[in-house]
Amino acid sequence: MTVPFMDAYVKLLIQTCHKRGVHAMGGMAAQIPIKDDKEANDKAMEGVRADKLREVRAGHDGTWVAHPALASIASEIFNKHMPTPNQLFRRREDVKVGRNDLLNMNVPGKITEDGIRKNLNIGLGYMEAWIRGIGCVPINYLMEDAATAEVSRSQLWQWVRHGVTTAEGKKVDKAYALKLLKDQTDQLAANAPKGNKFGLASQYFAGQITGEDYADFLTTLLYDEITAVGNAAPARAALVKEYASNPKTLTYATTRSDAAPSGFPDGIKWLSGIDLTNQHVGDNLSSQLEGEKPIDIVIINAGRFMTEDFSKSGGPNWDDELTMYTVSSIAPLFIVHRLVHNERLKAGSKIILISSEAGSITLRHEKEGGGNYAHHASKAALNMGGKLLSIDLKEKGIIVSIVHPGFMRTEMTKGVGFDKHWDEGGAVTPEVAAKSLVDWTETLDISKSGEYWAPRGPRDIGMAETVLGNNLETPLKLPW
Repeated sequence: MTVPFMDAYVKLLIQTCHKRGVHAMGGMAAQIPIKDDKEANDKAMEGVRADKLREVRAGHDGTWVAHPALASIASEIFNKHMPTPNQLFRRREDVKVGRNDLLNMNVPGKITEDGIRKNLNIGLGYMEAWIRGIGCVPINYLMEDAATAEVSRSQLWQWVRHGVTTAEGKKVDKAYALKLLKDQTDQLAANAPKGNKFGLASQYFAGQITGEDYADFLTTLLYDEITAVGNAAPARAALVKEYASNPKTLTYATTRSDAAPSGFPDGIKWLSGIDLTNQHVGDNLSSQLEGEKPIDIVIINAGRFMTEDFSKSGGPNWDDELTMYTVSSIAPLFIVHRLVHNERLKAGSKIILISSEAGSITLRHEKEGGGNYAHHASKAALNMGGKLLSIDLKEKGIIVSIVHPGFMRTEMTKGVGFDKHWDEGGAVTPEVAAKSLVDWTETLDISKSGEYWAPRGPRDIGMAETVLGNNLETPLKLPW
């Protein structure tokens, strides 16, 4: 905070706030106590004291800390040097900050390979944790948040973009950045618990550090990994790419972000800001199709899977249940309703609701156990919704098909521990499942509307033979 442009920013912040009668907060002390190294901990705490002293002397009215243990240090400094409730009386009329002060890039230090690796570690560490639902991450005894990850991403992007040279004499280009990214990803993944998301985080981070793509926010890139039009981003991506591979097909795809994702073929029309937890999702989607021809095929590949059990210490989670039901079974009805009434569909249009064999009540058996209540029940609710939609839309000639696309080898199924069933369960890649779904949709007609099918047959449905018997057909009509 003492480098020229940051010092100018702080002074201008305090001056502007106090001019308007608004409290000027100081920055967060990101340090975390280092319990196993007294010397290092003492040094870190002295750094906190010095930083809080700088803030109160500059005229800040308060401050904040990342860890409760630092609260007493901050309070001690501010109580001693700010005996009044605030410092609004310090107008800082002595401050004269101009554009050049805020753009003063005279910052001490050099760009080094070690610095690049540290930026990569922070970006990867934060993004990996965010995918797992954690928004603040302790890294090297500092509590890192999205802001730190954004700084790391931005520095890397700038260095590659402008081809800077490190202190060691190495030009920082795309190939060099991606090599170091792979090194750090492999190292972090090897030292993290099984099932970590570093590989997935690296896939997203790669496009953001090569001087090319620069998303508005890192976290918007990751939304589809936690809730998306798709049971996982790879599954949705495979389906989009399968349709886009035909140059005669106009393919629309949705993204929760405001920016189109990278890595897709040209020609795809992206519908942005499609959030299935938003009650206006149907209107939002439909409005972006205004003026376009009616759609032939709508595939709603919506889902969220969070594991649940009936243990005393665990049990169902209220927020998780609401999310799973909303994304899987409520939002699709609103989407279809608005598409139909805004005349975005026509006679012969096909609506494919991606469900799961997990939504079949008949196929549930004591051999596989209970639990995962909302996962199963939200799919069963989607099945019911699809059946009722088929009745309502029959006179319009619109087909509704409820489909189990197959057991897939995705980060989602791996993240909930189902990768142990991949081989024996006949799990396929998203690309294979996408091809099967496209083939099924092409031959679909009104005679199968309102029915529940597994186009790939019983091969990946664990309880199919146990419940339904042997010599089952492919495609397989599933029982409700």
